[in-house]
Amino acid sequence: MSSNQHCPIFVFGNNHELLSHSPRTRRSLEAHGIPKGQIGVLNLDSLPIPSLEGKAAWFIQAGAWLPSRPTNAGSGLSMPLPSASGRPICALGITVLPSNERSLIEAECGVWLTLLQESCGHIESANELGGRLPTPRSFFLTPQLTTQFCSSLNRGLSVVEAIRSLVVSPDSRTIYWRALDVHFDPRLRIAQVITSLQRGGAERIAIDLHENLPQSKHQTLLLSLGAPGRQAFEKPARALDLSQLGLNRESRLERCKRACQDFAADLVHTHLLRNSDLEVLSESGIPITMTVHNTKSGWQDRLSGLKKDTVALMVACSIAVEEEVRGEVKNIPIRTVWNGIKMPRSESAREVHLQKEDTDFVLTAIANPRPQKRLERLPKIAAEFQRQLRLSGSDRRVKLLIAGEASKDNELAKDSFETLCSAIAECGMESQIKMLGPVTNIGELLSLTDCLVSAAAHEGLSLAHLEALACDVPVVATDVGGTREIASKCSGLRLVHVEATSEEFGNALLEVARVPKQNFRDAIQRDFSNASMTAAYSRLYQRAISSRSRGTGSGLLLVINNFSTGGAQTSARRLLTGLRAKGVGVRAVVLEEARDFPTVGRQSLASKGIDVMVLPCAGTIDPLIAIQPLLTSIDSDPPQTIVFWNAISEYKLLIADSVWGIPIVDVSPGEMLYSSFDRYWNRTRPGLTYRNGQDYGRRISKVVVKYEAERATAESYFGTEVHVVRNGVSIKPTIDLLQSKPQVLIGTVARISTQKKLEELIEAIRLAQGKLPSYRIQIVGGVERGSEEYAKRLRELSHGLPIEWIGEKEDPSEYLATWDIFVLISEPAGCPNAGLEAMSHGLPLVATDAGGASEQVVNEGNGLLVPRGDVRRLAEAIVQLAHDPSLRDRYGKASHHRAATHFGEARMIEEYSRIFGV
Repeated sequence: MSSNQHCPIFVFGNNHELLSHSPRTRRSLEAHGIPKGQIGVLNLDSLPIPSLEGKAAWFIQAGAWLPSRPTNAGSGLSMPLPSASGRPICALGITVLPSNERSLIEAECGVWLTLLQESCGHIESANELGGRLPTPRSFFLTPQLTTQFCSSLNRGLSVVEAIRSLVVSPDSRTIYWRALDVHFDPRLRIAQVITSLQRGGAERIAIDLHENLPQSKHQTLLLSLGAPGRQAFEKPARALDLSQLGLNRESRLERCKRACQDFAADLVHTHLLRNSDLEVLSESGIPITMTVHNTKSGWQDRLSGLKKDTVALMVACSIAVEEEVRGEVKNIPIRTVWNGIKMPRSESAREVHLQKEDTDFVLTAIANPRPQKRLERLPKIAAEFQRQLRLSGSDRRVKLLIAGEASKDNELAKDSFETLCSAIAECGMESQIKMLGPVTNIGELLSLTDCLVSAAAHEGLSLAHLEALACDVPVVATDVGGTREIASKCSGLRLVHVEATSEEFGNALLEVARVPKQNFRDAIQRDFSNASMTAAYSRLYQRAISSRSRGTGSGLLLVINNFSTGGAQTSARRLLTGLRAKGVGVRAVVLEEARDFPTVGRQSLASKGIDVMVLPCAGTIDPLIAIQPLLTSIDSDPPQTIVFWNAISEYKLLIADSVWGIPIVDVSPGEMLYSSFDRYWNRTRPGLTYRNGQDYGRRISKVVVKYEAERATAESYFGTEVHVVRNGVSIKPTIDLLQSKPQVLIGTVARISTQKKLEELIEAIRLAQGKLPSYRIQIVGGVERGSEEYAKRLRELSHGLPIEWIGEKEDPSEYLATWDIFVLISEPAGCPNAGLEAMSHGLPLVATDAGGASEQVVNEGNGLLVPRGDVRRLAEAIVQLAHDPSLRDRYGKASHHRAATHFGEARMIEEYSRIFGV
């Protein structure tokens, strides 16, 4: 055999594998001298597979990489030429384990080795091969077999089945070819890079992620660049301490970059590195996620100096930190992940060598001396607290324990330590203050503690605060960084102003001393555990990798709960259909529909060629799992704009948090938008760092509301750009309302739901009974899920009245064309489509002054407006119109004109098109 290095190479896999794992494979191929143009993609989710023009080709699975980095580019990559026998060749490489790693596919690798031993490299000679061939992850096919392979895939065979059919065929020859050997890992491979392993919060986070990510099915490598300046954490398994190599920093960075490449990392997660360090690591082509562990005062470099392509994603440890980063960085996506801790166990106090008397009140500070920690303020605070305790009549004795160590190579840290020592000498409480130095078992220390105290000038999100609260120890701390975010989730943290006096600290501590011991552990476990932090990072790693592989988007993706009959759903369908008619690519995804039981609205869209993805029905599965197919679809076929249209709040938050680089617009259905979010804020998803509308508003580009009076509310609630787009309808021919009829027909179109206030209509009709001419009421609308009891009660209330319950109708036009008066009383309301449909038919309206109805109906212009909830006025308005045909006719013509000039469908579609940028 001789060299055949210029055959096309196809990285194969499904959409998800190609997005998340193929960059690893491509980097490995390129490192071996394969030009980018020689590497193609074989997407197993996109049938039919092209014939590949019957060329000889090398196929390698997304997620595989070559076993070693060559000294000379291109070495060891020769491919076999056709055999002397003339039979086409199927050459297989085996899957081998990376050195010093445990793998999820160890059994598979063992089967390959056994197969080679039995066959001596001539794989077709192995007994019963058809059923024993492991998953082929790297193979070479000569032209005839390439055609057969693609044909098998198009017939529905898997890759394994297609290759097995070639291997057992007597018309082909199957051999082992060492150059095709690969490593393979179905997991994401994450490299954590930290400046050193010295004891500190950022270092603890890096180590915890390194140790916990394997439980989330990730393989990890921890790299530390420098020597610790204070006591270090114990080096964990799968860690490389580059400070032991005796090289200068530049050389260590190069070794770090090489180690990440050799590890075949999918992503590098950095902590505390300088901008110049990040630029060196980015030369590897591996996406970088960096965590910002402090507010601006603690940054080593100005983040505005970061280049766009250096970092794929920035992660802040708190919302407060994110806000400062957003003020500096405009071209790099940023998300927030709250720090998490190992939930501590109850410990004894052996390590700190102290005994606590029953009358002691122990204050503890856990911080390495640095200017930002302002430890020198604590002795005076302790003394003031002691004074206030005595004034309150308590004989408790205050003790202050300070745990931490100054970095030996940091002059500012040493100065802070000396200032602290001087403050202790001056406070008159030397016997009650003990400096413990580094403490390795924080649980032991906290078992002695009555309250943790912090006077920090700035902070990211303190692990010490979390650890204390997890041990049910209350905390008094300055309101800096993410401390307020902890306080919002846990009542055990009391905030004082960043420049609070010793007296103010003393007051806060005195309040703590008066409160019986409480449980804070559950609150910390919910939002600030290692598990929630690791899960959040795991999700964002995947998003950073997939988003980096994403192409340019086009068209519109609309996310909606369902396409059942309803005003919001009708407007969405009109919009999608109208945009498609203009040549815009549109698609939708539904959250609350059963795949096998499409709504009439979904069927209608499908008949027009509009694709609707159906996610697992909300309430049957964790929303984070439910949206994964959608995220894969967004990455593989990105839209130009994503639109949330009356969608579940938690889904919107998860999608918005997981997608960046694509504008997101939230279209409001009216007051329900705020009530839905408010319900979510009362019970948020554990670990998801959104606490209010403005936190969400930072993730989206725009909000669209349906009527002008709502603009200010939306601007205040979301803190983002707000547009007003009124709903639109097609304009129908007017109705002759002056024709003589035996009865006045009064109607409304409304789902049977408590929001529609139909009981008020029934009550108004009872009040009007005897004052009306001969009349009949028709109510068009189906019973909303969960409103069955309400529907039953309405029928009981309407007993004896001439009310017809028509039920759900896809198009209520046949009824609107016969009515004389339309009643619109539902609330909350955006821009009710029911009212617009009535106006387009030329009907006069009686409406409650709620939401967008007040902008549809001009009082005594095209109808009558009555106050919300005023049943008596509603009855009077119905009676007035029922007795005056000429007034109905005048109002009806005005309704038709107003619909045509202000609420046309074409106008709505044009305004949305401009706002969405499609």
